[in-house]
Amino acid sequence: TRGLLDKSFSKGDLTPATMVNHFLRGFVLGTKIPLLRSLRTFYEEGGVPPHPDGPRTLDELLPRSYDLRELHELETFLDDLACSQAEAIFQIASKSPVAANVAQVKAAVDVLSSLASTGA
Repeated sequence: TRGLLDKSFSKGDLTPATMVNHFLRGFVLGTKIPLLRSLRTFYEEGGVPPHPDGPRTLDELLPRSYDLRELHELETFLDDLACSQAEAIFQIASKSPVAANVAQVKAAVDVLSSLASTGA
């Protein structure tokens, strides 16, 4: 596999039948975070999925994805995690009120109320 900085590779090496998985200002695609960044760049710069009925936004293409090294994304992940946990508690409580733990339901309400008041 050749990296983007590999000096032995040039556009002249490509034939009309060659397919590549690269686009302008794309990053290395070897791990999840660079792949996520590359896809974000592609969509932000107006990249269009190859299939006309394909996803129109990156959110339609990928599951929720975060780069936890970025403070804003870490905060978003934690908020999303709290909401997901609260939703799970509400689902359990709605299916079996007897099994519902009142303290857990109250905590879930408090979490969602807190997130709503901060605008998260």
